[in-house]
Amino acid sequence: MKFSETPDLTITLAKQGKLNEALHHFQKALRIKPSLAQTQVNLGLVYVRQEKLVEAVAHFSEALRIKPDYAEAYNNLRIALKELGNMDEMPADIKTP
Repeated sequence: MKFSETPDLTITLAKQGKLNEALHHFQKALRIKPSLAQTQVNLGLVYVRQEKLVEAVAHFSEALRIKPDYAEAYNNLRIALKELGNMDEMPADIKTP
């Protein structure tokens, strides 16, 4: 499998509910290139589906550090924080896109 095929495969795995496999592939992609904002968001979404919201928040926040105007990451971060009951805890370095 080529690296370029990984995002499509991993998204398919996540949609099929194979969350642990998807998690493994997203983590592998980030080890190769940690500056992939979309992969950070996708990994966060897998964590949301696993009800691991603290981990999801970390990845949505990292996506916004990489790409500050990333609206999808911002919206997912707000939703995850709300679910955690921490709406007032938006990281200080995160700005509204």
